[in-house]
Amino acid sequence: MHAVRRTKRRTCLFAPPALAAAILLTTACTAVPTVGGAEDAAIEQAKAQFVEARDAFTEGIRSLPPEGFVAFAESGGFQAGGSFIGLSDDELRQQRLGGTWTYQLSAAEEDGEGRLLTLITADAETGGGLFYDHANVYACIDFVFDLASKTLVDVEDTECPQPILDIAPGDTLVSVDQFE
Repeated sequence: MHAVRRTKRRTCLFAPPALAAAILLTTACTAVPTVGGAEDAAIEQAKAQFVEARDAFTEGIRSLPPEGFVAFAESGGFQAGGSFIGLSDDELRQQRLGGTWTYQLSAAEEDGEGRLLTLITADAETGGGLFYDHANVYACIDFVFDLASKTLVDVEDTECPQPILDIAPGDTLVSVDQFE
């Protein structure tokens, strides 16, 4: 004769919630990618663009021809970034400014001084996966040249043209002081 052995099955109702809690605790205690810092990273990228533009403008002004500063700038003499000099407000609005870049917007010459209005834009993203932070920054800067000595004499914040403000209303305006 065979003995039939009865086994009793035990069901633990607490196992699924306990497992879920353990997973949540493990997830909460693991390193989460850094979410902050996107604006700082964007400012650092903009600073690199500023330094590159300043160096190119300092080098370019040495080649200033007798035709004048504005003609030189309009012809792309500065060789830095994109030249939007001479674009109308509507044309400027149609440009989709993005990424990290330097844009030459306008040139003016007066009383032995040349001014090159320049827009520097930068964007950065930190983190990853489900958690990330994104920032866009921009600066409108006048590079001021002494035309007689063909040197860069000053760099200063200036008002951004309205089309620039229209293109990126949520971006953060930064000062040239943050680049020096």
